[in-house]
Amino acid sequence: MSNNPHEGPTLFGIVEVDETLVDSKVKSKGRRYTRNKMWLAGAIQREGKIRVEFLPDIKKRTLHNFIARAVKGEAEAIFTDELRSYLVQTVTPAMRRSIITNE
Repeated sequence: MSNNPHEGPTLFGIVEVDETLVDSKVKSKGRRYTRNKMWLAGAIQREGKIRVEFLPDIKKRTLHNFIARAVKGEAEAIFTDELRSYLVQTVTPAMRRSIITNE
C-alpha cells in the first residue's frame, strides 16, 4: 500500500466513523490557536480493517467524501456520532445509518 491517503482498504459490513481534533503544543499560544491543529477521521469495520485520514475540516462535503472513499456500497450500516455533518449520508439508499451518543 502506498502513502496516498486516498488509497487503502475499502470497508464493508458494519462500519463505525468518527472524527477528532489532533494538536501539538505550541509555546506562548492560547487554546484557540489553530495552526497546529488537524482533523483526523477514522472508519473501522467491526472485526476488520481500519481507515484513517487527516482532513482539512469536518464540513459535510469533506466527511461525505471520506466515507465514500472508505466504505463500500455493500456496507450493512454506518454508525456515527451526532455531528450534523454526518446527516443523511449513506453510500447507498439501502444502507442504514445509526447514531451513537457521546456521553
